[in-house]
Amino acid sequence: MPVYESAMKLWNDRKVISKSAHWKASGHWKRIIPTVRKRWVQMKGRNAPERIVQTMVEYGSGGGAVASALAPFFTRIYGIDISELSLEEATKQLKAETFFVPVLIDIENPESALRIGPQDVFISTAVFQHLPSRDYARRVLLLGRRLVRDDGLALIQFRTGYSSAPKGNYKRRYAKWNCQSHKEFDEDARMAGWWVAEMSPEHPTRSGYTWAFMRAL
Repeated sequence: MPVYESAMKLWNDRKVISKSAHWKASGHWKRIIPTVRKRWVQMKGRNAPERIVQTMVEYGSGGGAVASALAPFFTRIYGIDISELSLEEATKQLKAETFFVPVLIDIENPESALRIGPQDVFISTAVFQHLPSRDYARRVLLLGRRLVRDDGLALIQFRTGYSSAPKGNYKRRYAKWNCQSHKEFDEDARMAGWWVAEMSPEHPTRSGYTWAFMRAL
């Protein structure tokens, strides 16, 4: 089964996404919300303290955990996802936040999200390792740059420490499908029009997730 088809099937499987796509039922919100909020406050404070932001675009919003974490900092949040089920869940969880706007895209055409227009911040957490390929990740980085203003910011979490060449069964390996070294991510970000102001490993002493705070070039 082609990777795109496998990914679409997986991320629209309620049993899978209720556990692995930032749904509140997964029990991960208690960990995700303070972690994301802390990263945003600290990394923006170090790298763009002067920048006033109001609107945010999240790529791979899932069930809404990240949007919920960052809701206090924005007046409008656009949640992009390939799963209608996840967007419905995020909308339900954020129903009190009338500024959450779900944006459904097809996996083969992420650029369709450009219809929302440029915003202040682009964010994606725990998503890049699931993307179909490094080339696809480059498309998302470029999409993110096109979705922010000329003084836009970005916060992206990506996974390191594994082979960067995806192979095998996507359903079995989706958690480590698209991993990148710091050098690879930096190269791709620059090609897409980003300056990586800071990279911060989640666990400094071992391989795993890294947070990248970026400014538009």
